[in-house]
Amino acid sequence: MSKAFISILGTNDYLETRHKFPDGKVTDYPVKYIQEDLVKEFCQDWTEDDEIRIFITDEAEKKNWLDDGHKDKEGNVNKNTGLEKRLNALGLKAKIKPIKIPTGDSEKEIWEIFDIISSKFRKDEKVIVDITHSFRSLPMLLTVMLNYTRQIKNINVEGIYYAAFETLGPIPEVRKIPVKERIAPIFDLTPLVKLQEWTNATRDFIEFANVKELKRMIKSENNSYEKIDEENKLLRKTFRMLDQVSENIALCRGREIVNKKYSVIKNNLKELEKITTIKPVKNLFELIDKKIERFSDSDLNNGFVAVEWCMEHKLYQQAITILQETIITKILYLLNLDYSNLKYRKIVTSAIRFINEGTPEEKWRDEAGEHKEITKKIMDLPFTNEIRKDFDKISSIRNDVNHAGFLSDNRNTDSILARINQVFEKIKEF
Repeated sequence: MSKAFISILGTNDYLETRHKFPDGKVTDYPVKYIQEDLVKEFCQDWTEDDEIRIFITDEAEKKNWLDDGHKDKEGNVNKNTGLEKRLNALGLKAKIKPIKIPTGDSEKEIWEIFDIISSKFRKDEKVIVDITHSFRSLPMLLTVMLNYTRQIKNINVEGIYYAAFETLGPIPEVRKIPVKERIAPIFDLTPLVKLQEWTNATRDFIEFANVKELKRMIKSENNSYEKIDEENKLLRKTFRMLDQVSENIALCRGREIVNKKYSVIKNNLKELEKITTIKPVKNLFELIDKKIERFSDSDLNNGFVAVEWCMEHKLYQQAITILQETIITKILYLLNLDYSNLKYRKIVTSAIRFINEGTPEEKWRDEAGEHKEITKKIMDLPFTNEIRKDFDKISSIRNDVNHAGFLSDNRNTDSILARINQVFEKIKEF
């Protein structure tokens, strides 16, 4: 997988300074350009397939990329080795690429910068970004661009860094500090992008019941943070269980939906909120918890909660199937009959049809006719009589949907959705 270092070169006449990295490491020698220390720190073992991309305006090229770009108040040239020669002197294998960009003085130019930088990213690339000399709106532009490019080209942002030279004080005061004693801190701003990624992943689960991005983020966090094994296990276990919830609903796994221990997931989420090593995400666990708060341990009504989940995520075929099968299950449960018995489930469907069609007992057929005592109990149950008409409507919708609308009397989508919502709202009252 290729790597890239991304930086925008400014136009100021920078003062030499040493730098302190987030891990506490302080560089030995002062440098004029932050890019020098970042490249030395992160790009030493890079190969010919990797790139160091320095984006420069015409003015930045003259003043800081090339040699002797600044003058004093009298107009005399200040002797200086530009960044181009300084980077080449490091003897790296990675390609050093200066890339021209406009100054960004208009909305048109800002979009041109966006297009130029984003077009240079390669698919699946690992990226380190320096925003120290990014002027005006460019830091925000880069942050948005990184999220955009991650979606388009699947890049992996391994670090975003900012050297806070201003913490040393005003320039006139800094000039008085001996060069060896100037130490500017480098801030790791990667959590800002991580927070955006976690937010998008959480939204995917809440809005679309998709756990894929959350699982990807968990894997990424496990590689980025030094957490104890128990915390890693808790993360993986919790999101594996959330994925199972989503898959159970998508595949209409009724018994798993009904019998799952949702309290385990909820307790795990509470624990994860306390994990300080993943600060960008801990406040999002509460939102995830709300997504499953209506599910209860080993509760038949989880089937109806799952129907609501399906309706929210436009899983209409699953909604129809789970709704009808949960009604059948509830009837058998109320009569203390084995709801996993296919014969009993068929009897429920027949019994409801007999009520709705007024079929006399002597004409009962199939399992219902062979087990008249059970059939009568089902027909006499108050819940059966409350939902019998709606059950028929669900059967009609399910038949239409499962035949993919190829039947001669098929309904259009608006009609189906209206009928599903009407029936479900009525069922919820029960």
